[in-house]
Amino acid sequence: MKRIILDTNIYGEIAKEANPSNFLEKITSQKEFIFYGIREIIRAEVKNTPKNIKLSGRSLRMLLLSIYDLIVKEHELKLDEEIRFLAERYYDAYREFGGSKSKESVITDFQIVACASAKGMDILVSNDNSTMLTENAVRAYNLINKTRNIKMPDFTDYLNFKRRLFSL
Repeated sequence: MKRIILDTNIYGEIAKEANPSNFLEKITSQKEFIFYGIREIIRAEVKNTPKNIKLSGRSLRMLLLSIYDLIVKEHELKLDEEIRFLAERYYDAYREFGGSKSKESVITDFQIVACASAKGMDILVSNDNSTMLTENAVRAYNLINKTRNIKMPDFTDYLNFKRRLFSL
């Protein structure tokens, strides 16, 4: 079984599916992936969705929280000092490689990658090409993980994840 983390933006993609219920049925019935979440980051970001935004007449915030809870179940990872330290090293390397974003704007993404790496996740699904998956950021993850002998998760986007899920 592959251990997988869905970045926060992926929950929104699932909610926008033509039939999210069928999609969630496919996710919960398949046997190839175990889905993990990070309560302090991903669920917290989902919970910060404004309460007044609606999707198909339903609170988007409540929909996203229910999707997260259904997919992740009890498989939640916790941030610890090792993960925070690793994310800080990513940021240092990112800046050395010419990354220009402020620490405040990227550190959460770097913590997600650090958690996925430190906890041995196989796949991280994200559509975040503006911070998490920039060339400088990916170079930083690879350098720091290599020097610390930590396996990198495979990065994939939502469309490729969806294709893989439905080809099972």
